[in-house]
This record gives sequence, structure tokens and C-alpha cells, in this order.
Amino acid sequence: MAYAALVYFRRARAGAMRPMRYMRAELADPPCTFQCVSHCADKVLRAGPDGSGLGLTRGAGCRLHVALIESPRLRLARSVLWHTLHVVRRFRQAIRHGAGAVLGSLRGAPDVATKPARPLPLRVDRRSDQGIRHTVGIPRNPLFQIINTARRARRFAHLVASKGPRAGVTRLARYPRAIVGRVALRVRRLAAKTSPSSVWPRVRYRAIASMERGVRASVGFITELVIRAVPKPKPPIRSVVHVSLISHKQYMLSRLARNHGLKGTFVAINTYPGAHLKIGFDYEVPMHMTPLRRHMRAYWYLWTVLAFHDVIHYHFNGFLLDDGTDLKVLQRMGKVVVAHYRGCDLRCRSVNTAKNPDLNVCQECSYPVGSCDTDYQRGKIAVSRAYSDVRFVTTPDLLDFGADAEHLPFIAPYGIDFSAIDPAPRTPGVFRVVTSSNHPALDGVRFVRDAVNRLAAEGVRIELIEVYRQSFYEALSIYKSADLYCGKLRMGYYNNANIESLMLGVPNMCYIRDEFKDRIVDSPIIVARPDNVYEQLREWVGKPEELKRLGARGPDFVRRHHHADELMARMIARYNQALHTKVAARHDAALQSSLLH
Repeated sequence: MAYAALVYFRRARAGAMRPMRYMRAELADPPCTFQCVSHCADKVLRAGPDGSGLGLTRGAGCRLHVALIESPRLRLARSVLWHTLHVVRRFRQAIRHGAGAVLGSLRGAPDVATKPARPLPLRVDRRSDQGIRHTVGIPRNPLFQIINTARRARRFAHLVASKGPRAGVTRLARYPRAIVGRVALRVRRLAAKTSPSSVWPRVRYRAIASMERGVRASVGFITELVIRAVPKPKPPIRSVVHVSLISHKQYMLSRLARNHGLKGTFVAINTYPGAHLKIGFDYEVPMHMTPLRRHMRAYWYLWTVLAFHDVIHYHFNGFLLDDGTDLKVLQRMGKVVVAHYRGCDLRCRSVNTAKNPDLNVCQECSYPVGSCDTDYQRGKIAVSRAYSDVRFVTTPDLLDFGADAEHLPFIAPYGIDFSAIDPAPRTPGVFRVVTSSNHPALDGVRFVRDAVNRLAAEGVRIELIEVYRQSFYEALSIYKSADLYCGKLRMGYYNNANIESLMLGVPNMCYIRDEFKDRIVDSPIIVARPDNVYEQLREWVGKPEELKRLGARGPDFVRRHHHADELMARMIARYNQALHTKVAARHDAALQSSLLH
């Protein structure tokens, strides 16, 4: 009884797991009978009246029929249905056998499920997934195999004698049926591999890769032609092109150059819709481009734009070609190459922390890990230093990372009518503090926020407006509505936002290092640090008249230190100086070469 229950459990488990094994083996097509195969072959692969063994109506196809005719979606639906019906049948058989065993035990009579039909050593297990019978409990030796084969032959003869030759053919069709199924599967897989939908992507990819290799190889030849064809510049300079990430100041510089009689152009790198600092450009390299299109557009601008300007002024280390190949080509063309560093394109966290351990902009950096202090950043800086003739920094704190550079202050906003800007709406009687940053952690915005919240909790009528990734003109409108601009508490110097708010007559509060105060002795900026910004705000909130007097000094301070025309004249003088040096070096080299020959 126990052995019969064990055998029943094993058979039920094998039956329940068989559909899953079929699916895992990728043989999900419905099985077929020998009659189904013969009918399909006779009727041009159309299922005959015998069906396909699915338990469905007439018209279902055999495995060969399904593999060659049916679509993958229909084949999947038929296979799922077959497996579902198979599981249902096995479940019904298990219930029927279990019920029979229980009734037999209650009646005291032997049941089909419990009565052994033959001695145990000669029991034969059910057919496996490969269509081959295996013996259970029989030692693997020739004598038992001969006895087992003889018993199987006797059963087969008894089956043919009792049910006719057709039953024998059906039994023998197990092996051809498995072979047909495997052949059909291989045919289907071969058809899938050789179908246009499968071959075309590979052909297209290889064709595109070959074309890209050819195009990339051809740009070198064209570049050599451009280098030889375009004449080298001669003093004085007549044109300048600014190459930079999308920003408003580079656009202003290009228009300011035109006002000084030069040909000014702005090539914007990594543009995208809705860029908050975009007010215009002449040429663009969009951020979301395929590598080949970006590569070709960069070379096209190198041949047709940069090659026809005397000065190429790079900002943010934003090269046309990421590896800096354009700088090397421009040097061969005799152009004046300028590298203008504006912040974290040059700043290094390890150096900044070592030189300014008490307070620096890198203490709570919000840039992703690996943005600085990496081989990539050091490589770009090395390329810009090796192939540039002039190097500028926008704030003196950047001289810690580029001692060979010159401090060129920010230019005041050019071409902007500040009197026409309307201040943003505000609540009367509430002291408004405005701060701004595209990276709040770098500039210490949280200290300003905490200080304002603390004052508000103490009953002071005060509010904080944060300008974050808003358009240039929206930011100017908010600045103009402020009673005080407070920000940049970590860097150690002021920047664009301070200059723009000072031009609007708004008093400013930020952190300026003691070593830089000699450069701006007439500064109206209130110096504050993260550890004392609360005390400074609490003091100046109660001095509205003094704040107004400080704000009134802002426009004159900006004109003295950031006058756009004066700074442009200084830049043009440096351009001409560098060009004279290059022309003299070429002349000396030519003279030396002529003496040697």
C-alpha cells in the first residue's frame, strides 16, 4: 500500500511538472499523432479529421503543420491551451485515482491504483520527455535488459493482436514523431534566423558601422585640406568665436565683440529645449545626438566656422570634440586659442580642501561622484593648458588651481535695459530675501534657509525666495523685487548673480575671503559666512535705510569693476598680444629653417 502511494505520488508529480518541462525545452508546440502527420502530408499540410491530439475540434494542426504554417502568436496561444488542458486532465486523473483508492480501502477490495499488475523488478516507468521508456528498480545489466525487451515485445504483439495494426503503428510512431518535431523545430529556427526581420538588423548595423568607420577616417583628409587652404591669421585680430556650454554670458560676449568692430560668433555646446540660461546662439551642437552625427557636426563647424575666425575662445572646457582634437587642429592653423575657466571645470576637491580646510565650496558638493579629481577632468585641463595661448579665470579663488591663468572678472550684463524690468509681485510689509543657485549645496543655500526660518519663528516678517533653474529674465525680475540678496556663502568671492542684483540696486550679502578684499576695497557687499549669516540677517533686517544706501552703491561698483566695454578692450589686447607672439614665432621658425638650408 505504501509503495503504491509512493508510485502514485511520483507519477502525479511527474505529470504535473511535464508541461513546465516542455515550455523550458522550447518545445511548446502541440504533440501530434501518426495519423495527423500522414493527413497533413496528404492534404498539403492541412489538418485532417483526426485532429492533433489536443482534445479540440477538427482542423487543428500537428507539430509539423504548426511549425511551417502558423504564426508565432497563434502557436503560443495553442501551446498554452494544450498545456492547460493537459494539466486539467492530469488533475482529473489524480482525483479519480485517489477517490478509487479511498473507496477500495473502505470496501476492503483491491483497487487498480493499489494492485500491482506485475512483479516490481519488471515494472516499466512511463515515457520520459524524450519519448524513451526507462525501467525503474531494475539493475542495469544485460540479462534484465533482455528480459525487459522481451516483455515489451510481447506487450506490443498483444496490443497489435487485440486492437489491430493501426494501434501498433501509433505506438511505433513515437520515435518518428519526436524526430519530426525536432526537425520542424530546427527548420523553424533556421527560418527565423534567415528571415528578413532577423537578418536586416544585423546587416543594417554592420553597414552603419562600416559607413561610420569610413566617414571617421575621411575627416582626417578633409581636415588636412582645410589646414592648408585656410590662411593663417595676421594682426590685428578681426574675428572671435566663443565655444561654450549653453549660457547667456557667452552670447553677450559675442555681441559685445561685434560692438567693438569684430566678427563675433557663439557656438553653443550641449543645447537642449528649455535651457534656463539660453538667450541666443549662432550655431549649436544639441545634447541628444547620435555619436556619428555629433562627430560630423563638430567637424563641420571646425571646417566652416572655427577655421574662419582668428580667435577661438573656449569656456568651461567645452571642446567641440571631447578629446580636444579641435584645439590641436586650430594650433596648426595658427589660431589664437583661449581657455576660459569658470568654476568646477578647473576646481579640484582635494586641492580646495587642502588649501581652504575651514570653508570651501567643495564641502557639500552635489555633483555626482567622479565629477572632479578624475583622470578625465585632469586630461581635459591638460589639453586646454597644452594647446591654449591665453588662459582666464572668472574669480580669483580659481587661481588656486590654475596659477598660470589670469583673473578676468565677469562682464556686467550687456544689452539689457534694467530700467525696463518689472519687479516680481511681493507681499507688502514683508522683508524679502532672495537667493539663487543651480547647485544649492555648493553655495550654502541651506544656511540662508535656516536663518530665514529661524527669524520667521521669532516673529520677524521675512520671506525667502529661491531662484533655481529659472530663465534669465525671470531671475532678474525676482532680484529686482528683493530687499536683500543673500547667497554664495562658500566660494569666497561673488559671481554673476551678485553682479546682476547689484546692477538692479539690490544690496548683497555673501562670503569674500580676506585675501581678496584688497581687490574690491570699495565693495558695498556685506560679508557673511555660514556660521554668522543668521546674526547678519537679524542685524540688517532692522536697518532698511542703510540697506537702501548700500544698494544704491551697487551699480557704480559694477561699472568700475565689471564694465563690459573695458573688459572687452582688455580681452582684445590680450588676443592681439598672443597673435603677435605666434606670428613672431612663425617668422623665427621660418628664418631658422632658411638658414639651415
